[in-house]
Amino acid sequence: QGDRARCAIVAALLPYLREKWAVIYRKMQPLEDGGGASPSVSAISTQTPTRLERIRHKLLTIFRTVYPYLSMTTEGASLAYQFLYLAGMTGYYSPSMHVLGVLTRRITRADLQHQQQHHHQQGKQHVQQQSRARSAAKLSHSHANGTVPPADSSVRGMMESGSKSSPVPSGIGTAVMSSLQSGKAD
Repeated sequence: QGDRARCAIVAALLPYLREKWAVIYRKMQPLEDGGGASPSVSAISTQTPTRLERIRHKLLTIFRTVYPYLSMTTEGASLAYQFLYLAGMTGYYSPSMHVLGVLTRRITRADLQHQQQHHHQQGKQHVQQQSRARSAAKLSHSHANGTVPPADSSVRGMMESGSKSSPVPSGIGTAVMSSLQSGKAD
C-alpha cells in the first residue's frame, strides 16, 4: 500500500503541484515587471493589514523568491538524470522513476527471445490445462452414465467392429480402456 501512495504522489500530485505553482508565479510576474500593484498589495498599503494578510504577503514574497530556484533545481535534476541515463551511467530515466524504484533499460534481442519463449510456454500450458479439463469432464460424464469411452480411436474401432484380429476380447476392452485412461495399466 505504501508503493501505491508513493506512485500516486509521484505520478499525479507532484506534476499537479508543479503546474499550480507555475501558474501562481506567472500571476505574480506583473509585480516585478513594474506593471502596477495587485489588488491585494494595494489593499495592504492603504489600510492597516491584519495579521493574516501580513502572513499571506510574507509567504507570497518567500514563494516569489524561492520558486525560480526550486524550478531550476528540479529541471536541472531531470536533465542530469536523462543525460546520465543516455550515457549508460544510471538505470533511472528521471528523479521520479528513481523515487519509485523503477529501472529503465533497453530491450535486447535476448530479452525479446526470452519473452517469446515465455509466452509460448504459457500458451502450451494453457492448452494442456484445457485439454486435461475436457478429458476430466468427459470421464466424469461417462462414469455417471456407466460407460467409459476408449481413449484411442484405433482401439475403439476394433471394439466396435468386433474384429477377429482384436487382441482384446470385446468384453474386456472396456475394463482395459478404463484402466488405461485412469493411468493404472499393467
